[in-house]
Amino acid sequence: MRISYIIDNLSLNIKLLILALLALIAIAVPTGIYVQSANQAVFNTALELKGLHTDDAFFSTLKALQQHRGLASGVLNGNAQQAAELRDKAAEVDKFLASFRQELASLESAELNESVKALLAKWAATKGAVNAKTIDAATSFDDHDAVIADLNKVLWEASAVSGLWYDPEVASYHLIVASLDYSPKLIELVAQLRGMGNGVLVADTLNEKQHKFLTSNIANTKVYRENLLLQLVAASNANSDLSVLVTGAKAQLVAVDELASLVDQEILSTRDLTLDPKSLWSKSTVIIDGLLEFNHSATESLHTVMQKRLNRLEKNRNITVAFLLL
Repeated sequence: MRISYIIDNLSLNIKLLILALLALIAIAVPTGIYVQSANQAVFNTALELKGLHTDDAFFSTLKALQQHRGLASGVLNGNAQQAAELRDKAAEVDKFLASFRQELASLESAELNESVKALLAKWAATKGAVNAKTIDAATSFDDHDAVIADLNKVLWEASAVSGLWYDPEVASYHLIVASLDYSPKLIELVAQLRGMGNGVLVADTLNEKQHKFLTSNIANTKVYRENLLLQLVAASNANSDLSVLVTGAKAQLVAVDELASLVDQEILSTRDLTLDPKSLWSKSTVIIDGLLEFNHSATESLHTVMQKRLNRLEKNRNITVAFLLL
């Protein structure tokens, strides 16, 4: 009774003011919830784009490390002509690693920084041992593999920190898996064929361990090329604008298949190692460069897709908030 009496005795202006305040509260609560959710979506997408910006430095480092491994295999097996190129390649690795580290710093992750320090230490030890020739070709190859494994681990952690592995949209998620998981691993398998094959041909001998390694490598190459293609098809099914990537990938994968067949026929299935190591190196490098170029196109498409999403999220948030406040 007292509340109704008080309300009845309020002036019309006060009653209208109370109604306005109640209406404002009714609007403010859902608006606040929406704005918080929208801001989180914008933040997450922007962070993913920041993580994606590290990919150029990563792939440049990967390419240089793989070439250094192959050259080291040749030099440590007696090919002195590759010594100068090996030194130059080590300097390239140093430069690209420094750039990669700088890009990763923007993600502000202490755990990631520790992984980068471990990567740099392992590379420094491998480079020093190769320069001093205190290890043989087989050990050098294994040590380079370990450095590249650490490099891939850093990429994986950076993608986790930036949220790329948890992308919420079907097309971009499959494109992320294709370009930042299966593609680097396939490129590494092809580079291992080049590096190990170069060492075998320079030494003019194939031992049991090398035979087993190359056989396993060829089998794994087939697995990863199929998985890469499946991810790209899934991405293009969700976004038809990405179908061009499937066509581009198929052309590159044919070349990968041809290289695997060449290694099988000219190294694994023959007693006479007559294949010119320069020929294998050149052919493999062209294929790796083609894969890297394709992957660059894939990550550029991914960047475009995610930038459009960010623009859309920001626009929708701003329009919705403006509408709710009118």
